[in-house]
Amino acid sequence: MSFALRVQLVTPRGTVLDEKASSLTVGSELGEMCMLPGHCAILAALEPSRMIVELQSGTRRELLIDWGFLEGGAEHAQVVTERCVDVDKLDAEELRKRIEEIEKQLSPSANETLAHDGLVRELAYHRVGLGLLEQRR
Repeated sequence: MSFALRVQLVTPRGTVLDEKASSLTVGSELGEMCMLPGHCAILAALEPSRMIVELQSGTRRELLIDWGFLEGGAEHAQVVTERCVDVDKLDAEELRKRIEEIEKQLSPSANETLAHDGLVRELAYHRVGLGLLEQRR
């Protein structure tokens, strides 16, 4: 068994990350989890959250990820998500503006439709991103 995880982060646009790592932390529908080398096989549904990858080189990547899935085992972890962005590249004002736009589109009396669900998911993603920036202050 290797003492590293091969961590892959994939979006519809292609592979964003494919590196050897000492750990991966990500938020699932059941809460935040950390994977280390030797982890048991896992399949988890992910929600908008912070993804932290501690690379074997000693550097750390912190990303905002959207809804997706994690599949992993003793030597690998693959995250498939709709989109992701490095937390360092997030803009608080842009996030606030987008949150405000989405909240205006969501009516308290709106029926749950696919469009409504999409807006709710979009809102969750932007709120998590803004929360990550506010934690850094």
